[in-house]
Amino acid sequence: MSEVEKLELNKQQKHSIEIVVDRVGISPDNNKRILDSLETSLKNGGGKTVLLVFSPDDQEKTLLLNKDRSCPNGHGAPGDLEPRQFSFNSPHGACPTCTGLGVITEIDEDLIIPNDSLAIIEGCIKPLSRLSISGGWLTQMFEKLAKKYRFKLTTPWRDLSKKQQDVILYGTEAIEGIAGFEGIIPNLNRRYKDTTSESSRRDIESYMTKKSCSTCGGARLKQASLSVTINQKILPKSLN
Repeated sequence: MSEVEKLELNKQQKHSIEIVVDRVGISPDNNKRILDSLETSLKNGGGKTVLLVFSPDDQEKTLLLNKDRSCPNGHGAPGDLEPRQFSFNSPHGACPTCTGLGVITEIDEDLIIPNDSLAIIEGCIKPLSRLSISGGWLTQMFEKLAKKYRFKLTTPWRDLSKKQQDVILYGTEAIEGIAGFEGIIPNLNRRYKDTTSESSRRDIESYMTKKSCSTCGGARLKQASLSVTINQKILPKSLN
């Protein structure tokens, strides 16, 4: 410690100082020494310490220990741990995206375009196949889209570029003379959320599939709860 105190550091620069507290082999005979060294390093490291563990073949593994139970990468702390944080039946623990189900129901592009060899004018967009696009505002909108993004309504869907397909499926901002195009998928999502008609909901559900929640990976819990592990397993799995 005396050597560290004598160091002259530039106050304008950020420094990281690490103190080697001990070098010790892992064995039952050294348990007390290891605990004493950990206590010393945590005290001098402000509640944090780093362990360098070497395997018999000299492979190095770094373990960062934090007494304060907070993320070492600056993502905050979960606070006091409570059983409800690890229950997907509780709003305190359930993943907010899937509400604790582990799966989400969303519009499936393959169900929207079941036959990509067809063109738009031939009804390749299944939710619109029962609608007429041979006139009226829908025809005008698709003609504007086709002109702006340089495609033809007679072109097979699979021959359109990814950008052209995304504009049709997910929408775009205002186009000359016409307000922005909402997009097929956002339109279905909005109608599914707003409608009070069971038949309309069932119709839109025919274009949906269940997928594993991308936020929790199917684990059903919030990220803060999933960050708590025992032997590198999330708490629910470690109890099995």
